[in-house]
Amino acid sequence: MNPQRVYDTICYAMQLINHKIDAGGKATKLFIDRDLIALGLVSQDEQGRYAIAPLEEFANI
Repeated sequence: MNPQRVYDTICYAMQLINHKIDAGGKATKLFIDRDLIALGLVSQDEQGRYAIAPLEEFANI
């Protein structure tokens, strides 16, 4: 498995969801490991937009 490819796929999915929300659509729920959220590597705002830390920050887990 190529970590960069997995990361890029997740980032793209998050971008699609964020764009949908910005265009007035409803948020789409992604299954995100709670540890990633607790470590601050992935976050979600009140409106459902996702953010993800740079790939380099994942190397520390």
